[in-house]
Amino acid sequence: LVRFITEHGLDTRALCMTSVASGESGRLARDAGASDFFEKPFDLLLLADAVLRAAAGGVPGRPAARDRPPRRRHGKGPLDSLAAAALESLDGYRNALLDRPAASADTGKKMLLEFAGALVVAVEAKDPYTRRHSEHVAFYAENIARRVGLDTEQTETVGISGLLHDIGKIAVPDSVLTKPGPLSRKEFALIRQHPKVGAGILANVSLMSPEAELVRQHHENW
Repeated sequence: LVRFITEHGLDTRALCMTSVASGESGRLARDAGASDFFEKPFDLLLLADAVLRAAAGGVPGRPAARDRPPRRRHGKGPLDSLAAAALESLDGYRNALLDRPAASADTGKKMLLEFAGALVVAVEAKDPYTRRHSEHVAFYAENIARRVGLDTEQTETVGISGLLHDIGKIAVPDSVLTKPGPLSRKEFALIRQHPKVGAGILANVSLMSPEAELVRQHHENW
């Protein structure tokens, strides 16, 4: 994904993290275009500094933002391809986990959720108005599920679905998501497709089929 972002000139800075202690991983991430690389556990102050440095364009060993050629704004085409690349990697994680005899479904789903969460960040980076919106929806959805008596597994499914409910917006152009005035009929039709697109993304991951169905239905009226 980092290599894709770099090759397509998208206006995104990538910070990579891993729980695998390997200097080779860091080298590969930076060679691919990552602004910085962290191994878990990491110092939050160092992470915050890296985020601010990347946002300002001050990445060690690279030209400052003012000296770099302008990057393209996110467009539907590149983001469609980015989402496809993310899904390919996501499915690769799933297959790798299923090939491990000792791997549990809980561990697999946790890793898949962490990766899918990256798509949530990508969506909310496109639309500042919705920043942290997905986290809030997940919080309230999970609490409501618990209050109405759903069991632990069902409550978790509802919470995860709340977190991922808007990932389909990754296919909606910035010009539509951030338009200050009223949307045209064509633009509104694009917005209305995001539950279906989001469900399609999750449908590619067998461990997330319940969440895919909830994402598909999150704008339905009952």
